[in-house]
Amino acid sequence: MDYNQTELIIRPITKADIPQLLELIRGMATYEKVLSEVTVTETILEKTILTNQEANCHIGFYQGVPFGFVVFFDTYAIYSGTVGLFMNAIYVDAKFRRKGLGRALIRQVAQEAYRRGITWIEWACYNWNVNAQDFYTRVGAKNLGWCNFRLEKNVITDMAAESSED
Repeated sequence: MDYNQTELIIRPITKADIPQLLELIRGMATYEKVLSEVTVTETILEKTILTNQEANCHIGFYQGVPFGFVVFFDTYAIYSGTVGLFMNAIYVDAKFRRKGLGRALIRQVAQEAYRRGITWIEWACYNWNVNAQDFYTRVGAKNLGWCNFRLEKNVITDMAAESSED
């Protein structure tokens, strides 16, 4: 831990945090070289996270400056019949990396899991992001060796329109 604990705040986002969250999301997308894919707006973030509570989002501040965020939500394991948490995104701005703040964000999610009696947290990481993979291993995560797949909107639309007789 390379930070002063008294100068660290990690908490659920509020409406006032939405502009800062969007800037951090853009920072993450820039790092991941997918900035052109960011279509989320402040209005969408407010609706999906604050109003509809479709995901949990915590934002971190160090010395009053937003340094990162974590987004997570419930998921389910069919083999064990248990609920877990899925971290959809975790990001620490480059200026704040290697200070223990990423671990602090994950600890926040772990505390939520513990409070709720949840026994596992999962997330995905780009194959090329070896620094993140090394960090996750250092905090105690294990690589499950899975490949992630996604159906995009056009495929969903096409599949939904298919006859059930196919």
